[in-house]
Amino acid sequence: MDTILVFIAALAAGTVTGLVPGLGIFAALVIAYVWLMTLDPFQVVMFYLVAMSVSQYFGSVASTVFAIPGEVSSIPALKEGHALFKRGLGNKAIMYAATGSFIASICAVLISLIAFSNIDFFYKLFDSHVQAVILVGTSALIILGSRNKLYINLLLFGLGFFLSYIGYHTHSGETFATFGISQLYGGIPLIPVVIALIVVPEILSSYRQSIEKNKKDVILSFDSYKKTFWDLRNYKGTLTRSTIIGYIAGFIPGMTFVAGTSIAYYVEKIIQRRKKQYVDNQGNIPCLIAAETANNAGVYSQMLPLLLAGIPITASEALVYEMIESRGIDPSNSFFAPMIGLLTVAFILSSIWGLFTAGKYANLINSIIAKIDFKYVYLGVAAVMLGVNFIAGSGMYAEWYYMLVLFGLLPIGVILRKCDMMPCLFAFVLSYPIESSFRRIITIHSGVV
Repeated sequence: MDTILVFIAALAAGTVTGLVPGLGIFAALVIAYVWLMTLDPFQVVMFYLVAMSVSQYFGSVASTVFAIPGEVSSIPALKEGHALFKRGLGNKAIMYAATGSFIASICAVLISLIAFSNIDFFYKLFDSHVQAVILVGTSALIILGSRNKLYINLLLFGLGFFLSYIGYHTHSGETFATFGISQLYGGIPLIPVVIALIVVPEILSSYRQSIEKNKKDVILSFDSYKKTFWDLRNYKGTLTRSTIIGYIAGFIPGMTFVAGTSIAYYVEKIIQRRKKQYVDNQGNIPCLIAAETANNAGVYSQMLPLLLAGIPITASEALVYEMIESRGIDPSNSFFAPMIGLLTVAFILSSIWGLFTAGKYANLINSIIAKIDFKYVYLGVAAVMLGVNFIAGSGMYAEWYYMLVLFGLLPIGVILRKCDMMPCLFAFVLSYPIESSFRRIITIHSGVV
C-alpha cells in the first residue's frame, strides 16, 4: 500500500512538473526531499522514474496548447505542436505525440530486455571520443536543420556558446565576460534564456494570429486512440529511427533524452525538407512525433547506467544516488539490479497514465478555448512567464538577477523573433557536455591523470 501511495504521488508530481514551466524533475525532487528521505530506496527511485515519465506527456500538452515549454525537451512540441494548434489541429498533435511517446516507451523497455545480454556494447558509448563525435554531429544537425541561412545559424550557435560560457570556470579558475559583476560569476541561468529567446518571440508571432476553431479536430476518446495507433503505421520509419536515436542518446552521459530529442527532431526535419513536406510555421506531424518519441525512449534508457552500473549521469539521478548513499547504503549495480523488473512495470503503468490523462486534459482545455479569445491567453502566458522567472530566481536567492537577465536578453529575442532561435538555445544547453568531452580527450592524450 505504501508503494502504491508513492506511485500516485509520483503521478501527481510528474503532472505538475510537466505543466509548470521551469519546474523540472530536479526541482520536484528538491521540493519533496524531506519526504523522500523517509521512503525506502526502491520507492525513491520509482518516484523519480514515474514522475519523469509522466512529466514528458504533460509537458508536450502545455507546449502545444499554450506555447509554454515545461522544459527544454518540450521546445520541439512548442515549435511544431503549437503551430498545428493555431491551425485548429491541436488535439491531433497531442494525440499523435502522446501515442508516439507511449509506443517509444514500450519499445525502450523491449530494447533493454534484448540489450541486457549485450550490454558491453552500450558501455562503449561512455567513451569520451564517442561522446565528442556524437555531440559534434548533433551540433551539425542543429545548424543544418534550422530554417535560417547557414551563416545565421552559425552566428546563433556561437551566441548560445557565448552566453553559456559567461561566468566563473572551476576547471581553469578563470572568469569570462563577468566584467567584475559578482552575479555573473554563477553564469547565465537557463530559464530566462528560454523565456526571452523562445517563449516571448513565439507569443509575439502568435498574438496577431487568430486561432482556428476547427470543428473537425480530433476529439480525444478511446476510439480516436485506436485510430491513431492504426494511423501511426504510416510513420513507422519516423518512429523506428527516433526511438533508436532517443534510446542511445539517453544512455550517454552529458546527452540524455534532451539531446536525443533534438537529434531526432532535426534528423526528421532534414528528411521532411528533402521530401518538400516541411512548411515553416505550419507545424509538421512527423517532426513532432520524432521529438516526442525520442524523448520518452531516452527517459527510460538514461536510467540504465544507474540501474546496471550504479552510475548517475544526470543531476537528478545524482540527487537520488545521494539520498540512498546518505543512509549508509552502497548504491552499486548489485544494489539496483533487483529493482529493474518492478521499476519497469511502474514505468509502463506511468506511460499508460500519461497517454490517457494527457488526452483528457486536452479535452478540458479544448472546451475552455472554444469560449475565450486566445489573445488573452497569450497575455496570461506572458505574465505567468514573468512570475515563473521570478520564482525560479528566488529559489536561488537571485530573483532580481533572473529578471535582469530576462529583460537584458528580451531585445535580442524581439529583434530576432523571425529567426529560428533553437540553434542558440541548444548551443547554450549542449555547450557544457561538448566542452567536457573535449577537455577529457585532451587530458587523456596529454597523459595527465
